[in-house]
Amino acid sequence: MRNIERYFLILVLLLLTIFVARSCAPALKRLTGFQTGLQVELDSSTVYLLNQQSWTEYDLAYGANEVRLITHAMLAPERLDPELTYRYNIRYQLLNDDGKIVADKVYHLVSKVAPFIQNEHGQLEYSRFYARSQLRPSLDQLFYLRLADYGEVKTVRLQVAPSADQVDRVGVRLAVLEHIDPVDAVQSWRRMLREQRDFLLRNHIFLPHSVSTQEISHLLQRQWLPIGPAGLADEDYDVDTLYMAKLDELDIDGSDDVLASPGAYSDPSHWASLVIEPENKGQWQLQFYPEALEGNTVRLRWQSAVSLEVTEWEVQGNEWTGRLEPGLLEIIPSQPMTFEAESLATRYKPERNYASSYLVAPGEELRFQLSPQGGGRAQVLRLDYRVIAPADELSDAMPADLELAIFSADDRQLMRRTERLTFVHDSYWQLASGPAESKIGESFSHFVQLPANAAYAKVIASQPVLVSMFSRPEDLQLQRNMPLDRRYWFEREQRMPQWFTLYPNNEAELLAAGRLQTLVWHYPILAEDEFIAEDNYERYDFVAKPSIGKKGDTEPLYPLPLLFLDPKTKLPRREAIMSRYCRVSPQSGEFSLAGGYLENVLSPQLAYTGRMAKLPVRIDTDGKTMGTRYLGRSGLLSLEEMSLGRHRLALIDSNTGTAASGKWWINGQGQNLGCDYAFREVYPLMRDLEFEIDARHFNDNLAIQFFAPERRDVSLRFQLIAHKATGVATAYTVSDVIYNIKGSALSEAYLLDGSGRRVFGPERLNFNLGDDLAGDTISLKVTSSAPGAYVAVARLMPSERERSKVISRLYQQDQE
Repeated sequence: MRNIERYFLILVLLLLTIFVARSCAPALKRLTGFQTGLQVELDSSTVYLLNQQSWTEYDLAYGANEVRLITHAMLAPERLDPELTYRYNIRYQLLNDDGKIVADKVYHLVSKVAPFIQNEHGQLEYSRFYARSQLRPSLDQLFYLRLADYGEVKTVRLQVAPSADQVDRVGVRLAVLEHIDPVDAVQSWRRMLREQRDFLLRNHIFLPHSVSTQEISHLLQRQWLPIGPAGLADEDYDVDTLYMAKLDELDIDGSDDVLASPGAYSDPSHWASLVIEPENKGQWQLQFYPEALEGNTVRLRWQSAVSLEVTEWEVQGNEWTGRLEPGLLEIIPSQPMTFEAESLATRYKPERNYASSYLVAPGEELRFQLSPQGGGRAQVLRLDYRVIAPADELSDAMPADLELAIFSADDRQLMRRTERLTFVHDSYWQLASGPAESKIGESFSHFVQLPANAAYAKVIASQPVLVSMFSRPEDLQLQRNMPLDRRYWFEREQRMPQWFTLYPNNEAELLAAGRLQTLVWHYPILAEDEFIAEDNYERYDFVAKPSIGKKGDTEPLYPLPLLFLDPKTKLPRREAIMSRYCRVSPQSGEFSLAGGYLENVLSPQLAYTGRMAKLPVRIDTDGKTMGTRYLGRSGLLSLEEMSLGRHRLALIDSNTGTAASGKWWINGQGQNLGCDYAFREVYPLMRDLEFEIDARHFNDNLAIQFFAPERRDVSLRFQLIAHKATGVATAYTVSDVIYNIKGSALSEAYLLDGSGRRVFGPERLNFNLGDDLAGDTISLKVTSSAPGAYVAVARLMPSERERSKVISRLYQQDQE
């Protein structure tokens, strides 16, 4: 009897197991990716479901100033199309403690379906699904709400707003920014795996094992704390579990499992740009999502990375596909919009550039703690200021009176500087949250040579100003790779950082008060200097200091004449025509002289090179013989005075009676056809060269032209022998710079010293002198890794003619 009871109990348990297994089969299938044959690892997350009929409310803790929303569209299975995008809208309301609505807005988003993956039977299955709902989640998009602009916000309400693609259900995950105690942040770092540390420090200058405790603390102090809605589940809000397949090919943010949004914001006042790297050249596709569905016009400007020429065209509608070569693409729409860009060949989607800044409002101050200068290594402080103004009050934007003060540890003021900042809108910068509601001004900087006892810096302002602070060791060497670094948007992440971010010592308070601002910035189109482009500049060439001979005596250095390729699309100004040389034929060459102002006659110069030896050459002009000259391999030859206008020139080899050999140029011509060569005097760089520069050239830009002896890679080093002034400056001088130059890209140039030698260049370089220099003179030391190079150092200034134009315009403005 007892055995029968035992068998009966086993039978009941077996039947119950079969019933439960069959009842739970749908759920088990969903938990394993719909099919048990789908062999992938899943991540899960709680998601709250929004609809159009009711609000979902979130109560916020006191002091919350920024929230992050991770959202996705919920789509019927038959709507899943990898080729389509899906627009959806979220309406949000912000309420204060009294229940008053302080903001009621709609946020527009766009998403795509997630990838399909194969199960073990070769069937395609969707890689995201819910535990309960039969709808399918799209890829996630995220956006931020900056609450500090609306005072104390107590509640956030969310619901779905109508959209053009008829998405009426949206999944959302909401998190509040929280500041973690520095000690807890460091403890969490110690518990991390090595792979996690490497990921967090992937853009850091130092390796993970050499990062300081303070840097670790700053890295981990900010965390996003997920929160749920108020009320009861299934009564006040809908909730489900989201399952996501872990796929390496997905662009997943490791901390939040969110697809990095390829979209960016742009409007007529906030411009955007895309970097087209060489490896991503080819067909590109742009998708535009304007606020108004019709009437959108987008102006596209593409700048070539090779020639820097700009091509411009307009796009009507919400899509553009075309071929883009390496360079920069600027995007300016006729109305507010978000957009998505993708390389069709590589599936690359550009990332946005972010920067952090701190808000200084009237009546508030901002303090930055300064690190002690260990080992006597001098530090330089840099502060960047940007005036911020409401978008609808630009005409009333007041100048900001700003004050910077440096204090010692005992609160003794060491230095002070005041500045008036005028608002000049910078179209390439915008706030990450609510970009359309404000405009950011152009940057103005202070540079401070810190005394050894400096402990903290304090900033106050009369109008809202965004402040960022950086530091660098004074003796840190700067290296640049030319010509690649001239296109500064390329490979930015591979360059050695020069400035290192400093954080306020009261960052937790600033975070709680909503004064930490995240900015989005874009690269601007490179603009050529108008004076140089129009040839309206004068050169002031610096003279190299005498060298020291073997016996200790000084040996003067003399510059050598040189002719180099320098194409210009416009005619040179008349004062500069003697420095421009045009190719001329040695037999029956025609040219037209055009002198400077009030000149009727001119003595042009012939430049020549490529001759085999010193041989006699007869010079005929307009059918008359001007005599015979013995000309060497290369050189300059002054002709007799000629009247302005057209002339004929013949250069005859006296020994053979035929046209003289070699290449020939003549200056002083009033045309631009073939006048592609410029004259320069250069110093031989056999060893170190020094140029002495007096104080009237401080806070200026030195123009340097370098000519290499061969077409091979070469390094050029500039070292400043000078003292820095104590106090606050508005421009900084880097004391040690190395340019690594690719010689293969340089053009031929010709020495006109009789040797007939060729060199290669110029590589045009800049060396910026700031107002942080002390003394009456400084020395610039130049060293080349390749003996036999040549260099010219000069200052370019607007010409007398251009200065007169500026004065004339100012006079007209005064009269008006």
